[in-house]
Amino acid sequence: MILQITQYTDDGRRWSSRDVIEPRWSDIESAIRRLDQFKYPFVWLLLHGKTLEDCIEDGHLNIIGGNGVYSIDGATPKEGRRRLFNSKHSRTKQVTVWLSDQGFATEEMFVCFDLSTVMRVAKYFYDHRSFDPSVEWQADDARFSPERLVHWIGVSSAEFNPSGTRILTVAGIAYLWDASSGQTLRELNGHGAQVLSARFSPDGTQIVTASADRTAQVWQATTGRVQRRLEGHGGWVSTAQFSADSRQIVTASDDETSRVWDARSGGVLRELRGHGGRVLSAEFSRDGKHIVTASTDCTARVWDVNTGKMLRQLPGHGGRVLTAQFSPDSMRILTASGDRTARICDASNGNVLVEFKGHSGQVSSAQFSPDGTRIVTASADRSARVWDGATGKLLRELNGHGARLSSARYSPDGTRIITASEDFTARLWDLT
Repeated sequence: MILQITQYTDDGRRWSSRDVIEPRWSDIESAIRRLDQFKYPFVWLLLHGKTLEDCIEDGHLNIIGGNGVYSIDGATPKEGRRRLFNSKHSRTKQVTVWLSDQGFATEEMFVCFDLSTVMRVAKYFYDHRSFDPSVEWQADDARFSPERLVHWIGVSSAEFNPSGTRILTVAGIAYLWDASSGQTLRELNGHGAQVLSARFSPDGTQIVTASADRTAQVWQATTGRVQRRLEGHGGWVSTAQFSADSRQIVTASDDETSRVWDARSGGVLRELRGHGGRVLSAEFSRDGKHIVTASTDCTARVWDVNTGKMLRQLPGHGGRVLTAQFSPDSMRILTASGDRTARICDASNGNVLVEFKGHSGQVSSAQFSPDGTRIVTASADRSARVWDGATGKLLRELNGHGARLSSARYSPDGTRIITASEDFTARLWDLT
């Protein structure tokens, strides 16, 4: 058995883990008592292998939380996946279990408020390598449902490949899934800290990931091998995206800059400076001439790709701008903000054309449909919404997630949407 302990830095944004091989029960007891929801939010007991990935399906117990609030799940070869629950607790009330990094809240029925019960469950698992029968467990057999892709921490992003046959998600690391069966095809391991975003190249043959280890990495999609590493940012790399011709990559970073890289050599072509806060996203226009960035300074900015010159600033949001992207025809810019709205602006002059209001929480992301006529937004209010891109009229609301949404994106043909949430799932929605 391996005891794995996760520790976060004081700002709750960087983490490291420590393994104790063949731990004594006193080691495990001490680790559980130290859980505090923020700096020490995780304790894992791994039954076999050297990493969590070796035994995530059939040999672990995971305890999340602290300070009298805990969530427990696990898996064994005989019993499969299980999650501790209490049928007497509320099925709708949300309880925050994990506070640092992505955070996590879940239904009260999946929360244990008694440390002695947590200790008893952990001791039984330690002694018997199975689940304590004195408490209630719910079987989790939805792992491979094509409508619901289950992870073991919050999902920060999800997107389709250009053909719509694969799905790429991020939950600590990047995962590649078969879109029709929902089966995991590959895990991309190689960063020195959690992965924050992952995107396909326009032809689907490559993947670029952005990480808290201050790098971006380019991977071969079919093999999962790292092809090159983009180093140089002085802070977390929040997002990375290929240009339409796959020759360049743009990154956004906590160091308040974006960078344009040669996708083949990994060299820096130019640096985009001007934001007064962390840059949370950066995307190319479809024609490859411009880049739009979004920042915690409450603005989005448009840049000339060839010169790196800032062309215009898009002010007006009352909160940080979380994402910004060009329309398919490169004529409009869509922004999502912590002020609970999304907006479409004219890319040539920055004038606001449409505003989307109605979410009760921050709008985490906003994306155009492939034909540019509709918008999908994802929000901390646990919903995604589909809007008419010309009028701002709400067309459809997608409810079902148990925690705030991180992103929502269309399939290439516009008939499906995939949402990512901190409830540990990515979900597929049919719009036909």
